[in-house]
Amino acid sequence: MKLTDSSLSDWINGRSVPADLAAVRFLVGYLESIAGRRGHQARGHGWWSALHAQARQFIYAKRGDLPESRATTTATTARQRVGRPIRSYTPLALEVHRAIDVFDSVQPGDDLTPYVERDHDIHIREVVDAVADGASRMLVLVGGSSTGKTRACWQAIQCLPARWWLWHPIDPSRTAAAALELSQVRPYTVAWLNDAQHYLLTADPALGERVAAGLRTLLRDEARGPVLILATIWPEFWSTLTSQPTDGSPDPYAQARELLAGADIRVPDRFTARDMQALHIVADGDPRMRHAAEHAKNGRITQHLAGVPELLRRYRNAPAVARALIDTAIDIRRLGHPPHIPDTLLEQVAPGYLTDHDWNQADNDWLQQALVYTGWPCHGVPGPLTRIRPRPADPPTPGGHMHYQLADYLEQVGRIERAAVFPPISFWQAAATIITDPDAQRAIGRHAEVRGRYRRAATMYQKAASRDHPGALWDLACLLERAGYRDGIEALHQRSADHGNPYALQRLAERQEHAGHHAEAEALAFQAADRGNTLALPALVDLRYEAGKHLDGLTTLELLRAVRGEPVARIDARGLAMRAADCGHFEALRTLAFHLEQDGDHDGSRRLYWEATDRGDLEALRTLGYLRRLVGDYDAADTLYQQAADRGDVKAVRDLGYVRELVGDRAAAETHYRQAAARGYARAVRDLTRLREEAGDHDGAESAALQAAERGDSLPLYDLGKLREQTGDIASAETLYRQAASCGNSDAWRFLAKLRESGGDPAGAETLYSQAIDHGDHRAIRDLALLRQRTGNPASATTLHRQAVDHGYHDALDDLANLLQQTGDTAGADCVRRFGLADDGSVATSLDFNLLGSPAPTTSGQ
Repeated sequence: MKLTDSSLSDWINGRSVPADLAAVRFLVGYLESIAGRRGHQARGHGWWSALHAQARQFIYAKRGDLPESRATTTATTARQRVGRPIRSYTPLALEVHRAIDVFDSVQPGDDLTPYVERDHDIHIREVVDAVADGASRMLVLVGGSSTGKTRACWQAIQCLPARWWLWHPIDPSRTAAAALELSQVRPYTVAWLNDAQHYLLTADPALGERVAAGLRTLLRDEARGPVLILATIWPEFWSTLTSQPTDGSPDPYAQARELLAGADIRVPDRFTARDMQALHIVADGDPRMRHAAEHAKNGRITQHLAGVPELLRRYRNAPAVARALIDTAIDIRRLGHPPHIPDTLLEQVAPGYLTDHDWNQADNDWLQQALVYTGWPCHGVPGPLTRIRPRPADPPTPGGHMHYQLADYLEQVGRIERAAVFPPISFWQAAATIITDPDAQRAIGRHAEVRGRYRRAATMYQKAASRDHPGALWDLACLLERAGYRDGIEALHQRSADHGNPYALQRLAERQEHAGHHAEAEALAFQAADRGNTLALPALVDLRYEAGKHLDGLTTLELLRAVRGEPVARIDARGLAMRAADCGHFEALRTLAFHLEQDGDHDGSRRLYWEATDRGDLEALRTLGYLRRLVGDYDAADTLYQQAADRGDVKAVRDLGYVRELVGDRAAAETHYRQAAARGYARAVRDLTRLREEAGDHDGAESAALQAAERGDSLPLYDLGKLREQTGDIASAETLYRQAASCGNSDAWRFLAKLRESGGDPAGAETLYSQAIDHGDHRAIRDLALLRQRTGNPASATTLHRQAVDHGYHDALDDLANLLQQTGDTAGADCVRRFGLADDGSVATSLDFNLLGSPAPTTSGQ
């Protein structure tokens, strides 16, 4: 590489940029070494980052502009496309947190600190490079509050050429804007979905599924590519959207789960040792970074920069009234209210959080004083609870009320610290009278239900149902049915279906089918499927297939038609499955194929799976491979998995490795596992760890597991611990479980506890369950309750079961009922199952509830 004085001068003074990134790296090292030898301080890291970004942009530009046809298309559709050029946005406009201020050290307007690149940025850049080369991709950065997710997205898009636009849907609401404008996204657009739960995890799952389906279509539509979908999300919301439902349960997030599969990049909440080394280099040029390097605890640099320490101090040290106001806001948010909280709700709820002494000592203007305290900025970031100031052009708020927003980090901390707190009566009284948003009413009702407070849940469902909220109508019907109500239940389901609830539509479809109204049943099932209920059509196929196995129920005319080979609606499962597949609902076709396989019609089953595959259903081909694998036909399974992998099914790549492992070709198996892992399928890393462990390569297994843990996936360590436990190596299993726990896998503490318990050490098990609880795994409360129950301490077990219910683990309510049953309290057990708990956690004896203002329906046993 040849450098001249003129080229150095041009680069440093901004007259040109390098066309080779290696030249940039050489230039940085060269100038820093010169500065060091001469006793000067080299330029700050931010300057090097800017030069690097300019060079990358220059190189992308040299790759070629739009083809002439694409350029023409873009010009003619520019007026219809959504968004604005990327360069017209500021980071704060895209919700990047402003960094903490250090007094008298940073010039006003310097909102961001220099950026420290971490491991996840490398993966992000690889995807952005692929997008810049013409591919369409989605990235979802998964991490807790203030971990740097949004800033990482901002840094990534700075390298895109100037022709790229950015679309940030937020008005009139995030979900509504996304659903309305998604079809207008054009090529060379970044879809910016910060806090993706607002777009996908909606109060009405059908709306979020519509957005998810639209995003999937956008990624597949070559005419609208390339596009880059950038999203951020908290881990708990990611888990909700991507978890498979249990057998027979509704699947409200099927589209979202497929959209998010393999797109996630975990953003750690702590800087690693290597990150800290890079931070110390940058800290020399920026006092805020130096302050963070010196004062941040446990590597939580990004949170410190966003003002978190001051936020927490403000919360911990708040006067009684201000603390009550913040706790009120935390509970309002964690139980399902939207981010903007009206002042009337705060005013009515907060007094219930104060003791008699504190309330009597409060001034008449207590609310104003508390709002001043909570609204004062914390080192450059908003305070714990800040007013949302409407703009002059904004429509007036209902009733002219002011609204306030809780700091997101306090919201996350509060969700953990107050997880077991059931709000006082003032909360429920105000929620029932002040909140008018049916989505919020239903959300709060659901939180009450999972905590066993059925009466509170029924009240909130009723409020939302009176506004014909389809989900609340369904929830209310199910809750009342569980409590023993009979009258009015079907009417609630019918109203829910009339307003588009896909699960109520399925229920009505099944009723129509049983009544012999087959055309009406099909119409309802298709409506349910079109609204995101993937179970409706398979359920109808099940009914018709079973009817076809019992022809004695057919009329004489239907029997005659069946003998002639003519379709008979109630047994025509194949025709229904084909009609469903024609509309893109392949689940019905796979359901019929599964029935045929179970009944021994392997050829018929295989033909249906191929039929689904030819129509574009990748899962059918993989399922067919799985069925051949089950019967030991590994050659056929291998061929089928390879065909699915060739069609882009990353799960089939992993399955191909498993088949190769079964036939003894471990080298090929490891290759396929590596390929699947490299394409983002985390399960393959677990298989790779297991493969090495079973082959006796214990060091190699631990190395693979630790590498996965460094990338944020602690499951391989956890799995390896289970393998060691199964072989009797308890000491090694405990070590691995502890390593997994230190990486954030709370399940590991519970398995450690189970190890101790199975080894005859209940006291040691209790200690470990307590550690799991301290690490935020509240499921361990239920495990500890069951342990106390097994060791003969039913009173303590009862208390713990109630605590688990208060944390939102609804299964603990069944445990409590079972315990009451075992101790002879049959009536109490029945009441728990039907009516849940009272506000104070005692057993409720009735719902004390009037159905939509009418007299309470009669209930059995009341």
